[in-house]
Amino acid sequence: MNMQKQSKPEEHSLDFMLAEFETLRCLRSDMKSMGESRVNIFLLAVSGGLVGGLALLNKSSGFENVLPPITGLVVLVGLFLLGFITFRRAIETDINMKIYARGLNRIRRYFVQLDPDLREYLLLPISDDQPRFGTLGWLPSGGQFFSLESMVAVINSIIATVAVSAFARGILELENLQVGIAILTFLVVCGAHYRYMSNRFKQAENQAESQPGIRFPSHTTSDPTAL
Repeated sequence: MNMQKQSKPEEHSLDFMLAEFETLRCLRSDMKSMGESRVNIFLLAVSGGLVGGLALLNKSSGFENVLPPITGLVVLVGLFLLGFITFRRAIETDINMKIYARGLNRIRRYFVQLDPDLREYLLLPISDDQPRFGTLGWLPSGGQFFSLESMVAVINSIIATVAVSAFARGILELENLQVGIAILTFLVVCGAHYRYMSNRFKQAENQAESQPGIRFPSHTTSDPTAL
Protein backbone atom coordinates (compact mmCIF):
# COMPACT_ATOMS: atom_id res chain seq x y z
CA MET A 1 0.00 0.00 0.00
CA ASN A 2 2.79 2.37 0.91
CA MET A 3 4.65 1.46 -2.26
CA GLN A 4 1.59 2.32 -4.35
CA LYS A 5 1.26 5.71 -2.66
CA GLN A 6 4.94 6.44 -3.27
CA SER A 7 4.79 5.35 -6.93
CA LYS A 8 1.76 7.49 -7.80
CA PRO A 9 3.54 10.86 -7.55
CA GLU A 10 6.32 9.52 -9.81
CA GLU A 11 3.80 8.33 -12.37
CA HIS A 12 2.05 11.69 -12.26
CA SER A 13 5.40 13.42 -12.72
CA LEU A 14 6.24 11.27 -15.72
CA ASP A 15 2.84 11.91 -17.29
CA PHE A 16 3.18 15.63 -16.66
CA MET A 17 6.68 15.81 -18.17
CA LEU A 18 5.59 13.85 -21.23
CA ALA A 19 2.59 16.16 -21.69
CA GLU A 20 4.82 19.20 -21.22
CA PHE A 21 7.27 17.83 -23.79
CA GLU A 22 4.48 17.39 -26.32
CA THR A 23 3.15 20.89 -25.61
CA LEU A 24 6.54 22.50 -26.15
CA ARG A 25 7.11 20.45 -29.28
CA CYS A 26 3.77 21.58 -30.75
CA LEU A 27 4.39 25.21 -29.79
CA ARG A 28 7.81 25.12 -31.45
CA SER A 29 6.38 23.53 -34.60
CA ASP A 30 3.53 26.06 -34.78
CA MET A 31 5.96 28.93 -34.21
CA LYS A 32 8.17 27.71 -37.03
CA SER A 33 5.23 27.39 -39.43
CA MET A 34 3.97 30.84 -38.50
CA GLY A 35 7.38 32.40 -39.05
CA GLU A 36 7.80 30.77 -42.44
CA SER A 37 4.30 31.88 -43.45
CA ARG A 38 5.12 35.52 -42.60
CA VAL A 39 8.29 35.36 -44.69
CA ASN A 40 6.41 33.79 -47.61
CA ILE A 41 3.81 36.58 -47.50
CA PHE A 42 6.61 39.15 -47.52
CA LEU A 43 8.28 37.47 -50.51
CA LEU A 44 4.97 37.46 -52.41
CA ALA A 45 4.49 41.16 -51.65
CA VAL A 46 8.03 41.92 -52.81
CA SER A 47 7.69 39.93 -56.03
CA GLY A 48 4.61 41.94 -57.00
CA GLY A 49 5.27 45.29 -55.36
CA LEU A 50 8.90 45.64 -56.45
CA VAL A 51 8.07 45.01 -60.09
CA GLY A 52 5.15 47.45 -59.96
CA GLY A 53 7.20 50.08 -58.14
CA LEU A 54 10.06 49.87 -60.62
CA ALA A 55 7.61 50.11 -63.54
CA LEU A 56 6.16 53.32 -62.11
CA LEU A 57 9.61 54.75 -61.46
CA ASN A 58 10.70 54.17 -65.05
CA LYS A 59 7.66 55.87 -66.57
CA SER A 60 9.15 59.32 -66.38
CA SER A 61 12.19 61.29 -65.37
CA GLY A 62 12.43 64.77 -63.91
CA PHE A 63 9.36 66.78 -63.03
CA GLU A 64 7.38 66.38 -66.25
CA ASN A 65 5.29 63.59 -64.85
CA VAL A 66 6.18 63.29 -61.20
CA LEU A 67 3.15 61.29 -60.04
CA PRO A 68 4.28 57.82 -61.24
CA PRO A 69 7.77 58.09 -59.65
CA ILE A 70 6.30 59.28 -56.36
CA THR A 71 3.77 56.46 -56.44
CA GLY A 72 6.59 54.00 -57.09
CA LEU A 73 8.55 55.37 -54.15
CA VAL A 74 5.51 55.05 -51.91
CA VAL A 75 5.22 51.39 -52.95
CA LEU A 76 8.90 50.78 -52.17
CA VAL A 77 8.67 52.54 -48.81
CA GLY A 78 5.63 50.42 -47.96
CA LEU A 79 7.54 47.26 -48.89
CA PHE A 80 10.46 48.39 -46.73
CA LEU A 81 8.21 48.92 -43.72
CA LEU A 82 6.56 45.55 -44.28
CA GLY A 83 10.01 44.01 -44.56
CA PHE A 84 11.21 45.57 -41.31
CA ILE A 85 8.13 44.32 -39.48
CA THR A 86 8.69 40.85 -40.95
CA PHE A 87 12.37 41.08 -39.98
CA ARG A 88 11.55 41.86 -36.35
CA ARG A 89 8.90 39.15 -36.16
CA ALA A 90 11.34 36.63 -37.66
CA ILE A 91 13.84 37.45 -34.91
CA GLU A 92 11.23 37.06 -32.17
CA THR A 93 10.06 33.79 -33.74
CA ASP A 94 13.62 32.48 -33.75
CA ILE A 95 14.09 33.47 -30.10
CA ASN A 96 10.86 31.77 -29.04
CA MET A 97 11.80 28.62 -30.95
CA LYS A 98 15.14 28.54 -29.13
CA ILE A 99 13.35 28.96 -25.77
CA TYR A 100 11.04 26.05 -26.54
CA ALA A 101 14.02 23.95 -27.65
CA ARG A 102 15.76 24.68 -24.33
CA GLY A 103 12.62 23.60 -22.51
CA LEU A 104 12.68 20.31 -24.41
CA ASN A 105 16.32 19.87 -23.40
CA ARG A 106 15.39 20.27 -19.74
CA ILE A 107 12.79 17.53 -20.03
CA ARG A 108 15.31 15.23 -21.72
CA ARG A 109 17.66 15.89 -18.83
CA TYR A 110 14.92 14.98 -16.36
CA PHE A 111 14.61 11.53 -17.92
CA VAL A 112 18.38 11.11 -18.15
CA GLN A 113 18.68 11.86 -14.46
CA LEU A 114 16.09 9.16 -13.78
CA ASP A 115 17.95 6.71 -16.00
CA PRO A 116 21.54 7.77 -16.92
CA ASP A 117 21.79 4.91 -19.42
CA LEU A 118 19.46 6.87 -21.72
CA ARG A 119 22.18 9.45 -22.37
CA GLU A 120 24.06 7.39 -24.94
CA TYR A 121 20.91 7.06 -27.07
CA LEU A 122 20.16 10.80 -27.29
CA LEU A 123 21.37 12.88 -30.21
CA LEU A 124 20.14 16.26 -28.98
CA PRO A 125 21.54 18.15 -25.96
CA ILE A 126 20.25 17.89 -22.40
CA SER A 127 21.52 21.33 -21.34
CA ASP A 128 19.26 24.38 -21.22
CA ASP A 129 21.80 26.85 -22.62
CA GLN A 130 21.53 25.30 -26.08
CA PRO A 131 20.75 26.11 -28.81
CA ARG A 132 22.36 29.52 -28.55
CA PHE A 133 20.42 32.59 -29.65
CA GLY A 134 21.60 33.89 -33.00
CA THR A 135 22.76 30.50 -34.26
CA LEU A 136 21.32 28.34 -37.00
CA GLY A 137 19.77 25.14 -35.68
CA TRP A 138 21.99 23.38 -33.16
CA LEU A 139 25.27 24.94 -34.27
CA PRO A 140 27.39 26.06 -31.28
CA SER A 141 28.02 29.46 -32.90
CA GLY A 142 27.53 31.31 -36.17
CA GLY A 143 25.07 30.48 -38.90
CA GLN A 144 22.89 33.55 -38.39
CA PHE A 145 23.85 34.81 -41.86
CA PHE A 146 21.89 31.92 -43.38
CA SER A 147 18.72 32.33 -41.30
CA LEU A 148 15.31 33.60 -42.41
CA GLU A 149 15.79 36.91 -40.63
CA SER A 150 19.08 37.43 -42.47
CA MET A 151 17.37 36.77 -45.80
CA VAL A 152 14.70 39.34 -44.97
CA ALA A 153 17.41 41.82 -43.91
CA VAL A 154 19.21 41.50 -47.24
CA ILE A 155 15.99 41.81 -49.28
CA ASN A 156 14.92 44.83 -47.22
CA SER A 157 18.32 46.44 -47.80
CA ILE A 158 17.93 45.94 -51.55
CA ILE A 159 14.47 47.55 -51.43
CA ALA A 160 15.87 50.55 -49.54
CA THR A 161 18.74 50.79 -52.04
CA VAL A 162 16.38 50.82 -55.01
CA ALA A 163 14.14 53.43 -53.38
CA VAL A 164 16.98 55.79 -52.43
CA SER A 165 18.68 55.38 -55.81
CA ALA A 166 15.43 56.09 -57.64
CA PHE A 167 14.83 59.15 -55.48
CA ALA A 168 18.34 60.43 -56.15
CA ARG A 169 18.04 59.85 -59.91
CA GLY A 170 14.43 60.76 -60.62
CA ILE A 171 13.68 63.49 -58.08
CA LEU A 172 17.05 65.00 -57.13
CA GLU A 173 18.60 64.31 -60.58
CA LEU A 174 21.89 63.06 -59.12
CA GLU A 175 22.60 60.50 -61.83
CA ASN A 176 26.37 60.82 -61.49
CA LEU A 177 26.23 59.85 -57.82
CA GLN A 178 23.65 57.10 -58.21
CA VAL A 179 26.07 54.16 -57.94
CA GLY A 180 27.82 55.55 -54.88
CA ILE A 181 24.55 56.36 -53.19
CA ALA A 182 23.26 52.84 -53.92
CA ILE A 183 26.33 51.13 -52.44
CA LEU A 184 26.34 53.37 -49.37
CA THR A 185 22.61 52.85 -48.80
CA PHE A 186 22.89 49.08 -49.01
CA LEU A 187 25.83 48.92 -46.59
CA VAL A 188 24.22 51.25 -44.07
CA VAL A 189 20.76 49.63 -44.12
CA CYS A 190 22.11 46.07 -44.11
CA GLY A 191 24.54 46.93 -41.30
CA ALA A 192 21.74 48.48 -39.26
CA HIS A 193 19.63 45.34 -39.65
CA TYR A 194 22.44 43.05 -38.53
CA ARG A 195 23.33 45.31 -35.64
CA TYR A 196 19.72 45.27 -34.43
CA MET A 197 19.60 41.48 -34.82
CA SER A 198 22.86 40.97 -32.91
CA ASN A 199 21.77 43.25 -30.06
CA ARG A 200 18.38 41.54 -29.80
CA PHE A 201 19.96 38.09 -29.56
CA LYS A 202 22.40 39.31 -26.89
CA GLN A 203 19.48 40.80 -24.95
CA ALA A 204 17.58 37.50 -25.19
CA GLU A 205 20.63 35.58 -23.97
CA ASN A 206 21.05 37.91 -20.99
CA GLN A 207 17.37 37.58 -20.12
CA ALA A 208 17.59 33.79 -20.32
CA GLU A 209 20.57 33.74 -17.98
CA SER A 210 18.94 36.01 -15.41
CA GLN A 211 15.27 34.96 -15.46
CA PRO A 212 14.35 32.13 -15.14
CA GLY A 213 18.04 31.35 -15.41
CA ILE A 214 20.20 28.58 -16.81
CA ARG A 215 19.81 25.55 -14.55
CA PHE A 216 21.81 22.97 -16.50
CA PRO A 217 24.62 24.61 -18.50
CA SER A 218 26.51 22.54 -21.05
CA HIS A 219 29.88 23.28 -19.44
CA THR A 220 28.93 21.58 -16.18
CA THR A 221 31.49 18.91 -15.28
CA SER A 222 30.14 17.70 -11.96
CA ASP A 223 27.27 15.81 -13.59
CA PRO A 224 28.40 12.81 -15.63
CA THR A 225 25.35 13.19 -17.88
CA ALA A 226 26.19 16.75 -18.88
CA LEU A 227 27.58 17.56 -22.29
